[in-house]
Amino acid sequence: MKKRFALGFLIFFLLLLCGCRKECSHELMTNKAVDPACDQPGYTLHSCSQCSYQYKSDTVPPKGHVFSSTIFEPTCEEEGYTHYYCTCGYQYKGDFTVPTGHILIEQIIAPTCEKGGYSQMSCSLCELTYQAHFTEPKGHQFTDQVTLPTCTEGGFTTRSCTVCLFRYQSAYTPPKGHQITETVTVPTCVKEGYTLQTCSDCSFSHQAKRTAPTGHRYTPAITHPTRQESGGILYTCNCGHSYTNHLFYSDVFRGAAVTENQTILAKGVDVSMWQHTVRTDGSYAPLNWSLIREAGFDFAILKAGSTIRGTAGGKDPVFEMNYRDAKSVGMELGVYFYTYASTPQGIKDDALMLISWLQDKQLEYPVYFDLEDPSLASLGKDTLTEFCDIFISTLQENGFYGALYSNNSWLTEYLHQDTLRNVYDIWYARYPSSSEDSVLPTASYTWNTEKYGTHMGLWQYTQYGVIEGIDGVSFDFNYAYRDYPALIQKFGYNGYKVQG
Repeated sequence: MKKRFALGFLIFFLLLLCGCRKECSHELMTNKAVDPACDQPGYTLHSCSQCSYQYKSDTVPPKGHVFSSTIFEPTCEEEGYTHYYCTCGYQYKGDFTVPTGHILIEQIIAPTCEKGGYSQMSCSLCELTYQAHFTEPKGHQFTDQVTLPTCTEGGFTTRSCTVCLFRYQSAYTPPKGHQITETVTVPTCVKEGYTLQTCSDCSFSHQAKRTAPTGHRYTPAITHPTRQESGGILYTCNCGHSYTNHLFYSDVFRGAAVTENQTILAKGVDVSMWQHTVRTDGSYAPLNWSLIREAGFDFAILKAGSTIRGTAGGKDPVFEMNYRDAKSVGMELGVYFYTYASTPQGIKDDALMLISWLQDKQLEYPVYFDLEDPSLASLGKDTLTEFCDIFISTLQENGFYGALYSNNSWLTEYLHQDTLRNVYDIWYARYPSSSEDSVLPTASYTWNTEKYGTHMGLWQYTQYGVIEGIDGVSFDFNYAYRDYPALIQKFGYNGYKVQG
């Protein structure tokens, strides 16, 4: 070090001398002291201010480095050392130590059904981790649970691993469908009917094929009213429900009244054995009811018979034949009974005998009590009026529409007409003057209410009526002023069932 310094100083001095000789006298010199550094000597620098000449003097040796140090410990993979550094910036590493190496900790990860196993290696000193010692996945260990199909849902097999939570479904089968049985509930009067469809394999049920309630179907049964007691129509349904419409005598038997210009509702004839011709063998020839019907007659009042007197009387010999033949052509029928009875009991017996004759028949017009025989005229108004009450009341009590046949003479002279005409319908025999009697069957008559009165259901207006095609026979012609077929059938008289 000293040798190098001396040699440099000598060269510097020689160069300085050479330069001064040539260019400058170096009279203006400046001096600058340079402190020694850690690895550089200190000196005084002499410099010419007129040229570049300069030199050093008063050289002092370098101070040498003053070191500080930091120790770095070795790591798992890198060596340790001491870091030396001087304030001048000089630094170096020294005192090296070998790396410590990794200190490994092993964590074993067991294999699962779907993932392999391995060892998780981790250094306890650093962040180094890695995996090693790999093993294969174990695979699922399945058990099978079979779910059978139902009516509405398919079946399947559920495969479940006994080791993990993995599961899936396979082996699907379609739904079985419902096994339907049907139970029919018929409708009732007030409830719907339906078919209950139920499945024999599940709880499914459904109501189908609904039908509306039938509503009550009533069977009417009538208790006919009399003058003494009210009646009623009992309507009974087969479900048990029932109700009663009370029926009073005046609802049915109001007395038939006509007014001036009253509408004629139907035209009819009345017939007995006297309208039949007698054959040579003593039998009665039948009437041509088709001609009667074609002549414009709607109804007929047939003589049923009369009081039995010894070997005479009883059922009229043509009654059954006329009933059959007239019905066959669509005639609507009523009957009348001619009485000779002179006692209340005889009148009662007549009525009961007539009722027995009518048991198998249906009549659309009333059953008339014909009280006009001269042999009874002397009995007096009270008795004869009582006879009317007994006969007609007996009919009404037994389900027949009883009414009275009479003429003006009997009504005014032998009966209490004001009493009778208000409680019984009257078939009234009242003819025009004799000069008007010989008429064609198409002739019409006007009922004179002022002359003949107002209470009348049927008017027998002639006894000399003729029907074209039926020769040698005259008929009684009649007009009806009351709709007897509707009335009788509505209330169930004369063999009809009461209408519902």
